[in-house]
Amino acid sequence: MEEVAFVRRTLLTPEQMARIRDVLLKEYEKNSQDNGYLLRQIARRYAEDDVADVGAVFQVPAQISALSGYAVQLAAQRYLDPENRVQIVLMPEIR
Repeated sequence: MEEVAFVRRTLLTPEQMARIRDVLLKEYEKNSQDNGYLLRQIARRYAEDDVADVGAVFQVPAQISALSGYAVQLAAQRYLDPENRVQIVLMPEIR
């Protein structure tokens, strides 16, 4: 939980964001060479009834380029909320 708290309160520097954007862009470029990847992205939009936004699949590079440290921090604060955590205990199987 200490690591989650650190991520939630840390604003990434422009240099860190540049590295993150670079990795994401390379990953997108590699994945977009595979028609299956694009088909899955488009199919997901239809499955989620988000047909109006199907074209956004091809605008991922622009979205990645616009990504900021502040946006990442806001997402971390929203999605890594400690109030929404689940603690699971795995018990060994009894034979």
